Formats: sequence, structure tokens, C-alpha cells
Amino acid sequence: MKILFLARRYPILIAAMSAILFIAVIIVAGVYADRQVIDYHSTSPSPQSMSIVRFPGALDRYDTGHYQSIVANGYNSTTVAFFPLYPLLARGLTFFGISPLAALLVISWVFSILTAIVVYLWAAYELRKRKITLSPWGVLGLFALFPSSFFLAAGYGESLFIFLITGSLYAYRRGWYVASGIFAAFATASRVQGGVLALFFLADIIINKKYREWPRYTPVIFAPIGIIVYMTYLANAFGDPFAFIAAQHQWGRLDGNPVQNLISSFTPLYLWYIPVLGLMLWTVHKYLGKAWLLFCVASLLLPLASGRLDSINRYMLALPPLFLALGIWLNQRPQWQQIAFIVTSAFLLAWNVVLFFNGYWVA
Repeated sequence: MKILFLARRYPILIAAMSAILFIAVIIVAGVYADRQVIDYHSTSPSPQSMSIVRFPGALDRYDTGHYQSIVANGYNSTTVAFFPLYPLLARGLTFFGISPLAALLVISWVFSILTAIVVYLWAAYELRKRKITLSPWGVLGLFALFPSSFFLAAGYGESLFIFLITGSLYAYRRGWYVASGIFAAFATASRVQGGVLALFFLADIIINKKYREWPRYTPVIFAPIGIIVYMTYLANAFGDPFAFIAAQHQWGRLDGNPVQNLISSFTPLYLWYIPVLGLMLWTVHKYLGKAWLLFCVASLLLPLASGRLDSINRYMLALPPLFLALGIWLNQRPQWQQIAFIVTSAFLLAWNVVLFFNGYWVA
């Protein structure tokens, strides 16, 4: 009862503390799982392919290495695929004498805490506005237990991007259009999908017939600023403002037959993700509306346009409306269905943590 009282009285504080606990659990689980790491390219463990890796080395996986390279040495023709805001913030921390890896992790953890706060505030507002009797803690719980949520504690830009996306949506819904635009501009400097925010704002204006409410256009105008600044840098440094697209070919994307690539990138785990994604999109349409559905579908189609399913489970994590709508739907379902979803999601989260920290690609 005391916990419930504190959650109602100090929700922001409890959200922040919950995020800190989540980060701690992921780190401990990851370091423990990584006590003996099997090389990803090895078909069987051998003494040469096994090593003891301790914190924070256990968190140095895949894209984290590329971000470290950007922080330490700047961009090259391959790493321009990674948008600049996350490594730029980390580079700023390195001036205080900490390593690029530590700087990346600190940025991820700080924004994980901020993400928990803003997702709670946004979910609470949407539920209150729609007069739906569901606790925002339920939405935050679904978000935390999603199988790819551990990326919030890793050296990835997920927490930063989700904070900016949710912050922009929340500010827009509250009528704080300049703040929404600032969040959106930083979002497009963090990931190309941030540009979909402008599409959502325009769709909302059109669907709700708010054509003459000129302040609503502010975030639409601000949103492209981040990507325009990055493209200007690329034009000056590499002679090609679209170098981030050209770099996709070096990552095995945008090549070959898209249908064949989608099929070849399919793994058994997608037998869970794809039906869940379909359910999420249906619930977004049912409970949130067309503008929100357009936002989610467009955000997912951008990475899928590269011709591969890789990381679709990570891109799902970056769409809080999916979890809000799913939470509303689950709240109306029998308890056994709620338990079944939570248990399977939590199991896959634990499984992904073990795989990821042992060097296996999961998203």
C-alpha cells in the first residue's frame, strides 16, 4: 500500500527510480551472462574463442563499437550511417577525461531515466484525455518488459531517441508547439525516423481540421532542422549530403531483391514479434486513431525499406504508441491473456540479454 501511495504522490521520482533499478538489473544480468563469451563467428566454443569480459566491457557490443569510433575519431564513409546527436553528446563527456565507452553508457543511462519519466507523463496524459481507466504504470511496465528493452541500458542511442520522440509527442499534445519542435529537431539529428514526426503533426492537423491554428505548424517546420544540419555536414565533409544513405550498401542493405532479403533475414523469433506487431498496430488504429497509426507504420516502413527485417524488434521499442494501445487492449482481456503476454515477453527479454551479452545478434 505504501508503494502505491508513493507511486501516486511522487510518480516522476518513482519512474526515475524504476529506470535506475531496470538499468542495474540489465547490467548485472549482462555482466553475469558475459563471464565467458563465445565468439559470434565460432560454430563451437574453444579456448581461443573464449574470454573473460567484465564491466563495462560486457556492454561493448556491435553498434557500440562504431559509436566509440565516431566519438574518438570522427566519421568515415561507413559510420556516417549513424546519426550524430548520440555520439556528439558522448564526445562532449570525453572532455572530462572518461573513455568513449563510458561516455556512451552515461548518455544512455541518463536518457533511460528521462525516458521513463516522459513516457509516464505522456501515457498519463493520453489516458486521462481519453478517459481510459488504465494506470500509466501498466504502459511503462509493458515497455520495460519488451524483449528489446535492454538496449536502453546498452551503448546504443535508443534511450535518447525514444526520449526525444515521446517528448515531442507529449509537448505537441499539451499545446507546447515550440518545445515539440525543438524535441523533433533533435530527434531527426538522432535517427532518420525522427522525420516521421512531421508527418504525424500534419496528419493530426488535417484529420482534426485545424488548418488555421498556425502554431500547430511550428513542429512541422522545426522537425527537419536536425537532418538538414547533418546533411550539410556530410556535403562539406564527404561531398555528398546523402552519404548516410549510400553507407547502407556497406551494411548489406538496399542491395539485391528486397523480397528475398526480407525472407532471408527472417528468424524464428520473428514468429513472436510479427504477430505482436500486427496486434499493436491494430490496437493503435482502434484506440488512438489514424494519425497515430500513420506515425507507427511510417516509422517502421523506413527501416524495412532497406530490404531487411533486421532490428525490427528494436524499432518497435522506439514507438511508445504501440505500448499504450496494447496496454489499453490487454486491460480489457481476461487475466490469463495478460499473464501469457507478460510471461512470454519477459522470457524473450531474458533470452535476448543472454544472447546479446554473449555476442549473438538479436536486433
